[in-house]
Amino acid sequence: DISEQALQLAKVNAGLNQFKGTHKTITGDAFQVMQDLIAEAKEYQVVVVDPPSFAKKATEIPKAEKAYKRLVQLAAQLVSKNGILVMASCSSRIAPDQFYNLVEAELESADRSFDLLSRWGHDIDHPVRFPEGEYLKCGFYRLF
Repeated sequence: DISEQALQLAKVNAGLNQFKGTHKTITGDAFQVMQDLIAEAKEYQVVVVDPPSFAKKATEIPKAEKAYKRLVQLAAQLVSKNGILVMASCSSRIAPDQFYNLVEAELESADRSFDLLSRWGHDIDHPVRFPEGEYLKCGFYRLF
């Protein structure tokens, strides 16, 4: 994440959980950080990619799609065999099916076999009453 404050909150939250594994946070531009980690041959059991909104206007959709594709390409290289990739989007101009199709097509083109574990959107405390309001999307994928 580029926000040190957000990562400090993530560390506090991780400490509240019963799971006592390693929780690592990295501050920086995701594209550059992931390229650096790939160059270092790093791999992780779980990689979470949850960028800010890339498409707040319809004219930004092509740029957003390109950014999501690049994130999937990079993240897939960091997920260990049988690891989990979590890809999220809060871009209101990118429809859920559009986002999931893009992620899955990019995983296939990256030559990573995968199983879709689940897809999530808005929870009950965030009701959606119109299609355009369904902007939260999150896919969980096991990569082989």
